[in-house]
This record gives sequence, C-alpha cells and structure tokens, in this order.
Amino acid sequence: MVKFSKEHLRFLKKLIIMLVTINIVISCNSDNSEDIIIEDYVGDVILKTQIEVDDFGKKEYLNIIGSLWITPEDLSDIQNLSALKSLTCISGDLVIKFSNLIDLSGFNNLTKIEGGLYMNSNPSLASLTGLSKLETVGTVAGRDMLQIDDNNSLVNIDGLKSLTTITGILWIANNSSIANIRGVNNLSTINRHLWILNNPKLTSLEGLEKIEFLGESEGHLLIDDNDSLLNLKGLENLSIIKGYIQITNNNALIDFNELANLTLVNYGVNIQDNSSLVSLDGFINLKSAGGFTIQSNSVLADFCGLKPFLEEDTLDTQYIVNSNLYNPTKEQIVDGNCSN
Repeated sequence: MVKFSKEHLRFLKKLIIMLVTINIVISCNSDNSEDIIIEDYVGDVILKTQIEVDDFGKKEYLNIIGSLWITPEDLSDIQNLSALKSLTCISGDLVIKFSNLIDLSGFNNLTKIEGGLYMNSNPSLASLTGLSKLETVGTVAGRDMLQIDDNNSLVNIDGLKSLTTITGILWIANNSSIANIRGVNNLSTINRHLWILNNPKLTSLEGLEKIEFLGESEGHLLIDDNDSLLNLKGLENLSIIKGYIQITNNNALIDFNELANLTLVNYGVNIQDNSSLVSLDGFINLKSAGGFTIQSNSVLADFCGLKPFLEEDTLDTQYIVNSNLYNPTKEQIVDGNCSN
C-alpha cells in the first residue's frame, strides 16, 4: 500500500481545491471555454453600502465565483446597483434583501445564476428591471430557488422576460401589491416546486403557460392564501406533478378548470378552505394520484370531476372528504350522485 507524507497530502488537497475552482470558472464561462476569462472574482461578496457597491463595480469583474449578497444594514445605505453592469455570471447565490432599491438596474448583462436568486424584504422594489437577460437560475442539483418574497411595492415581475429555466423552486410569496406574474412567460422548466403563497392582489397565474411538468424526481404545487385569485389560468398545459398538490385558503377561487390537462400527481391532493370553490372539474382527466383530502370548502357541491378517476381506481386510493357543502362517498360519485 502506498503511503503519502504530510507534504504530499497537503499538496493533493491544494490541487483538488484548485481543480474545483477552475471547474466553476469554466462553468461560468461555458461559451468561451477555450479562453478562461481572467476577470473573475473568486469568493463570496457582501456589499452593505453604496461605496462598497461602487468600488466593487470599478473592478469590472465579469464573473463572481461565489455568492453575491446585497444586504445594507440600513434601508437607505444602497441606492442603486448601476456599478455592477459588467457582471454576466454568478456561480453561487444572488441575495438582495432589506434594501431600499427601486429596481435592479445594474444587472443588465447578467445571464446566469448557478445558485439561487433571493429577493426578500425590499419594501421599495417596484420593478425587476435589470434582469432582462437572465436565462437560468440554479444548477443541475436543483436545490436552488428563485424566491420573490415580501416586496410590497412590486406590482409585476416583467423584468424576467428571458428566464427559461429554474432548476429548483419558484417561490412567489407575501408580496402585497403583485397583481400578475406574466413576466415569466418564457419560463418552460421548473425542476422542483411551484409555490404561490399569500399574494393578496394576484388574480391569475398567467405567465406559466409553458410549464408542462413539475419536478424531475419530485415537484409540488402549492397555491395558498391568495385572496384575489379567481382561477388557475396559466396552468393549462400542466400535465404531470411529481409531488403533491395543495390548494388552500384562496377565498375568491371559483374553480380550477385550467388543470384539465393534468393526468398524474405522484402524491396526494389537498383542497381545503377555499370559500368560493364550487367544483372539481379541473380533475376530469386525472389518471393517477396518491390520494384526496377535500375539506372545509363551504360551497363545494360538485365532485363530478373525480368520477372518471374513481371509476378506474383499482388501488382504493385514500379519499378524505368532509365539511364541504356536499360530502359524497366514492360510491355515490361512481353511481352518478356526484353533485348536489
């Protein structure tokens, strides 16, 4: 057996670190792999003041081989990001939180974020202008997310017009003014979950028309606490969910007929506390699901959308139904007594 000295082991450790770093650099420069661009910052960057933003921008780095955090200690400490206009790729996360930024101008040349993009608690953020060239968020691992959370001046997400791929999660939550998400109309791939939570002015999911499946191995659909959501327009082409569905506490939601192309849900379906929901016709073409929990939908009296599924169900799929206006058994639905 070959024995290595401590010096050899230290050398091997340094060599491995160097090779990993070179691999990340090449990834951020995949279009020019023969000429590794030297204008790269290696390491994480934390910017807390406008002076720090401007000083970092003067170095005109093309790529950050690490994460970029824009987190002022006081809301007014950073006014704009225009100095960052040279950046094209971030191999880690881009985090923008607790800022008074109005838009994201300065990221105009950013095309790829290989980690997650987190935009949280920016009370003045009214536009995602500046992200118009961004095409991809996340890596093959799929653990990252595009998170838009608690940005109370944001009305839409139109700045994301070039985005095609999220390898992890799309999370849009707790934005008190957002009325539509049409800005992601070129998004065709979400490799994990779609979570739309507590956006009180959101009326539809238009913009998600190119999404045909959620999850390469596992992907959940959560639509919770959106008080103005009238329907699920935008999900007309969704056919496969490799996880569960949860649609709860959307007080204006009358139906979800837009899910009529859905054929497979790997796990359970939870429909609960939707006070205006009248039917389940959106499940008319569902062929496989892990179970159903349908409860506390106060005016729901039409379960006929489940009849085709239950007629073919040979697995005795879990079926929990209570506290709706009508609560039919499986047998009643199959026999044609599916509405009241």
